[in-house]
Amino acid sequence: MFYHQSLLSSSSLSSVNKKKEMDSSSDTEIIRPEDITTIRTAVEESSTSDGEQLYLSIVWYSGKIGLAYYDVDTLQINIMLDTVENDDFTLLKRAIKQIEPTAIILSSKQDDRLVKSLKQTVHEVYSSKIKTGGSEQTEMAEILQYLPNIDFSLEICKRRILSLDLPAMPKHYTDTERVLYMSSLISFDNVAMVKAIGGVIKFLEKKRIGVELEDHNVRVPVLGFKVFSLKDQMTLDDSAFSALLIFHKESHPSVYKTGTSDSGKEGLSLFGILNRCKSQMGSRMLRLWFMRPLKNLQLIKERHDAVTFFSLPRNIEVLTTLQDCMKHIRNIPRILSKMVLAQASITDWQVMYKTVYHAIYIGDICRAQRSSIAIFQKVAKSFSEDLHRIATLISKIIDFDESSTQSRFVVRPNVDADLDEKKRTYNGLPDFMTKVAREELCKLNSDITECSVIYLPHLCYLLAIPKSENMVTEEDYEIPGLDFKN
Repeated sequence: MFYHQSLLSSSSLSSVNKKKEMDSSSDTEIIRPEDITTIRTAVEESSTSDGEQLYLSIVWYSGKIGLAYYDVDTLQINIMLDTVENDDFTLLKRAIKQIEPTAIILSSKQDDRLVKSLKQTVHEVYSSKIKTGGSEQTEMAEILQYLPNIDFSLEICKRRILSLDLPAMPKHYTDTERVLYMSSLISFDNVAMVKAIGGVIKFLEKKRIGVELEDHNVRVPVLGFKVFSLKDQMTLDDSAFSALLIFHKESHPSVYKTGTSDSGKEGLSLFGILNRCKSQMGSRMLRLWFMRPLKNLQLIKERHDAVTFFSLPRNIEVLTTLQDCMKHIRNIPRILSKMVLAQASITDWQVMYKTVYHAIYIGDICRAQRSSIAIFQKVAKSFSEDLHRIATLISKIIDFDESSTQSRFVVRPNVDADLDEKKRTYNGLPDFMTKVAREELCKLNSDITECSVIYLPHLCYLLAIPKSENMVTEEDYEIPGLDFKN
């Protein structure tokens, strides 16, 4: 009752106070059954009207997402084990739509891609609330709460977790016993999750959620931890993956490669047996599926239908053609990031063109198959006519033969008139420089029989004159109208 006191609305408190005033005439103040019923009803009505108050902390670290949210009603911190998440943040979007938190807690130095995706997801989930009251920026600032990056430090978060006084923890425990007890509740190997827990605890202490009207020495109550998962996804930790031999990494036999990025390979495991992907992106996606086991029967059935289709002997030609095309599908996001930074090589452009070309072929094959297979419908819808336009523009603009010869990006003629004019000027520079050199040679002394015009990037165009036998002292290098550069 002590912690729920702040949840009572003013009207409910007034009704309770009036009831107590009526009974104040008696010498001894007695809490009657109807008073308890009134207080309980007031708490239920207040919690129902205000809705659930959930404060979610998010940490994306080393390609894994860690989530932890505090429920004001149950006074528990719900945690989700570290899960592999790529930069499309599909898992995070599903989690926010499922939880619908009151506030989302982030580090001030969190990845910009995560922040951008979060803003889009928050706008989608809370669009009705944002439209009904206040400006969009104000509402967004209330939902997305930022804490200093130091508050998400791993060691600080661990100490913050160990300092919690859980009701089930005996008071006489030593520091070592507290660590053992907390380790039985939380897997500290999940770094992102531990940081998320530390972030949400810091936010609760800073905002004093639920104890706003109490003394400062009163801490925000935490009754315990509870592991949660998404509605259509199973939760497995590293021990389960290892025990079930879903993944098994074998160390490299050479001691010189121990500890490097390529120091191991996939051994005898379920993933290694089923991985027949023809592209690196396909292997990464299959690994992601294994790390996120589904409970959605509809999606599982769709995948089984696709496997059945490709297993039939009459579809072997379709399977072989798709596999040949998939060999040419490369990591397009990496190439696009290099293009944004103007660091793409001619090889990257060639890979881009081959990928788009074979993606068009894959789309045509999928459209020709029966529509009962979900993956064919998805590919046919995603691989739209925009791919034809991209392939046409690349082939019309880039001269791959000339680019390979010159080892640089070369644009085809008749694409841009100004560019063609500058090319003609540039290609005519040797003849122009020869003409300039002849004119300059006529202006020089008769002792100078030859000269040339050279280009230096930092000094522009210079007139080069061979050194003669008469040039001994510094005065001999001085020529009227010219400045000497050694």
